Amino acid sequence: KTKKPKNKNTYMGVGILKKGQKILLVKNNRGLLSGLWGLPAVEGSNPAEAKKNLLKAIDDDYDLKINKCKKLGEETHLFTHRTWKMAIYDMEVSLETAEFHMGEGLGDYEREVAWQSKNKLNDYAISTAFQKVLNKFVES
Repeated sequence: KTKKPKNKNTYMGVGILKKGQKILLVKNNRGLLSGLWGLPAVEGSNPAEAKKNLLKAIDDDYDLKINKCKKLGEETHLFTHRTWKMAIYDMEVSLETAEFHMGEGLGDYEREVAWQSKNKLNDYAISTAFQKVLNKFVES
């Protein structure tokens, strides 16, 4: 009988970025959840580093400025060989930076972004991990 591989814990900072009534969705075209929509999420070796990395990625990768960042809670999602320990942050985006990338793909084509209203989220193929987060932390 083959030995089951050890499940690796991965700490993730996950942002629910809001611009008025819209939420930023991200579609990764590479990696674990390739082809599915989700939320901005970044790994860290611990929860504090995951949050720091998330804030840096939002600034560097999306060129967005955050006005408010409040921790909403935590969620866990199990994959076959890893467990995501997600810390969820409610982030209010500065409106003057939020006109950026209104649904166009980014230059590297590894990621697409869309600002979408809460009642339209069901129109997107969102991964189960992020579906759990949206169901728990975003009131319809």
